[in-house]
Amino acid sequence: MVDIGGYVIVLVERDDKIKLFGGCSSPADRKDCDEILEVNGNNLDHLSHKEIIDYIHQDY
Repeated sequence: MVDIGGYVIVLVERDDKIKLFGGCSSPADRKDCDEILEVNGNNLDHLSHKEIIDYIHQDY
């Protein structure tokens, strides 16, 4: 789980693919996470777990 300025990104591996889910980091505001399909307009389906983490952290 990565906390980025009030939001949480969760990486889940399913069927040999990494899925990203995100939502508010505050437990009071957190209901359901939405699936993240792109980050900054880029589809990350082809990246490994480490590559996704590195990509998310490159601007933070």
